Amino acid sequence: MKVKGLNKFVRQLMSRSTAYLMRWHHRAVTWRESVAEHHALTARMAYELATILKWNGFGVRPEKLAMAAMYHDEEELIVGDMPSPAKKLMPPGVLDKVAYNAIDTLWPDYPDDLAAHLREVAHQTELNEMEKEVIEYADKLAAFSYVLDTVELGNQKMIDILDHIASDEYLKSMDWEWLTFLRKEFDLP
Repeated sequence: MKVKGLNKFVRQLMSRSTAYLMRWHHRAVTWRESVAEHHALTARMAYELATILKWNGFGVRPEKLAMAAMYHDEEELIVGDMPSPAKKLMPPGVLDKVAYNAIDTLWPDYPDDLAAHLREVAHQTELNEMEKEVIEYADKLAAFSYVLDTVELGNQKMIDILDHIASDEYLKSMDWEWLTFLRKEFDLP
């Protein structure tokens, strides 16, 4: 194999871009978490929670959720990881439109069918509403995991986020029947 002769598709396929894109860049943190790490943890959590839900009669497809969760923040390759305070300053719908458009620019050197499939996965077009909620919850749970770890390691600068995540207001924003079931069964936040 010629390293110099790698075509654009192969280079993009082997890209480690999300491993270099850091989250929590607007905070003093104990360690940096990459988007790749966040994707992997969110996908694992979404898959495991969806499997439990499926076993208990809820209409979810764990494998579809895991794949969608693996790409759930892929637009950050274009727009970066925007801090929550900045997101709150945007008019409703603007960030969703930017993210949607950013996803449509990804995978330019892929075969057309594969690029279209990955865009559908990232847009979560094949998921039902409950499956999208599970990914949203897994995403928040992954953030909670990171914040909890960093506070337990002594980073007092993240306590405000931990308090926010544990607040009744925040938890009530995820008042879903399936999550009520999981919270009763497993004492999840």
